[in-house]
Amino acid sequence: MTGKLWVPIFRENNIFHYSYLLLLTSFFVRLLNNGILQQENVYFSLLSYSLIVISFVVQIRACIKYKNIIYILFILFVFLMVQPTTFRASFLVIMYTLYISKNCNFKYVITTTLLFSMVSIFAIFCFINMGLAENNAWRTVAGRGHRYDLGFNNPNAAPLFLGGILMLMAYAIKLRTDKKSAQLFFIISASLVVYLVFYATGSRTLVASWIIFCLTIIFKRIFINSISIAIIRIFPIFIFVLFFLLAVNIENNVVRTVDQFLSYRIRLYGFFFSHFSIIDMIFGNAQLVTTLMEEERAPLDSAYMLLFFTHGGIVYLLFYFVIYRRGINYFISNKDYLAISILIFFLVFAMAEAIFMGVTYFPNLFFWILLSNIKPISKLITKDNVGFSEDALNRKIFSQNVC
Repeated sequence: MTGKLWVPIFRENNIFHYSYLLLLTSFFVRLLNNGILQQENVYFSLLSYSLIVISFVVQIRACIKYKNIIYILFILFVFLMVQPTTFRASFLVIMYTLYISKNCNFKYVITTTLLFSMVSIFAIFCFINMGLAENNAWRTVAGRGHRYDLGFNNPNAAPLFLGGILMLMAYAIKLRTDKKSAQLFFIISASLVVYLVFYATGSRTLVASWIIFCLTIIFKRIFINSISIAIIRIFPIFIFVLFFLLAVNIENNVVRTVDQFLSYRIRLYGFFFSHFSIIDMIFGNAQLVTTLMEEERAPLDSAYMLLFFTHGGIVYLLFYFVIYRRGINYFISNKDYLAISILIFFLVFAMAEAIFMGVTYFPNLFFWILLSNIKPISKLITKDNVGFSEDALNRKIFSQNVC
């Protein structure tokens, strides 16, 4: 059974839906300002922050209505107390967006996020044609060729943005229809897009993540087995321990080979570990991360390592047990293979890119939203959940509150 997906996004009077629209608009402006335009515009920055503030302010009424005023006060307290860095602010906005999205109809979240993503792609092409953005060529790390950024000012940014869009589309198609032909057509057409983006940007991470996603979708009973499920359950912990062991053994010849294949990321992680105290590792030090990245002139790409170094081991464990572990266990117990495959895509991508640690490339917020949804897709596509009404909201489309 399938349900209606492509519905008007302005029909619902739920204040959380309007807040989510404000947030997406803010992220779209931020993308144009920080990720596309050749020079950052102070007015665009002001507009982006203002939209977040407006979304925050209108929630005061909603929080009184839904008895969540304590949550807003807590967010405000954290906002005032944390280190004033971009990393801390971005993570705070992610958690706030997660709170807003959990009070929206899930199909509404999918529809609006996809719409804004498509508008963003269209805007990039327009800006390139108008000369406001450029498809710049970047020299590879080995110096043997060039990579193009497709107007994103970074050759890794376009694959990051596309990755989130592909996962949104995969879930949207499943919500729309159960036909195998539709899913097969999506995989074939999306694979062509992935190849073209790889040809231009040289992103191996996107290709590897997409291949694994396709394999888990097509041959799910082979690749999603008891062994892979056991690894998936502990993957964020496993990959952090692996990177740590590689980083502290960087002088080993095998590790050096792995480091070279990973574009010298392991050496960079070892550099960060050597500058972090025990206290920094427990509570994080976003200011020091910024300083070290400027010193090394290299970004901390891995989402796992970026989360650990900027927010510390405590927040990393909270992410794992409160959000990730609960979400993945729910999808596994309900045999929601599509949700598991999507999460695998993000988990693999996050090894080499900070795919879910920012809001500029907002389609990737789907990683957080999907984990917090914890409702099997079979219940989302029933007729009971079609449309956007207060009655649907009162039936608690999102069965639990993570934030």
